[in-house]
Amino acid sequence: QEIVSILAVLSVSGTWLQMALEKLEGVIERCRGLPETEFKEEDHSVFQSAACQCLEEGHATRLLEILQDEKNKDFVICMGWNVVGPIVSCALKDQQETEHKENCLKILNHVVQ
Repeated sequence: QEIVSILAVLSVSGTWLQMALEKLEGVIERCRGLPETEFKEEDHSVFQSAACQCLEEGHATRLLEILQDEKNKDFVICMGWNVVGPIVSCALKDQQETEHKENCLKILNHVVQ
């Protein structure tokens, strides 16, 4: 019964992550090519919450890949600052794996550049 409960939690967590990735990719796709003045307040909120979810779930590697994608460059320049705080917080958590911390720092470096 414990194994079933654990699998259910993992399934829900995976679903939430997939939803966060879909939202993240969706907002980037919608905003790609738009001038910054046409970004909506909702776009900022969706980007920040989805990126934070990816970080919290330990998927900094996937977030880094999305942000480093050349076609997302203009979006990252406009919106990247929205995730600086959460990236720093995530990188400073003691329980994070070294690889996750390193990816958080890579994201931070990419956003700052």
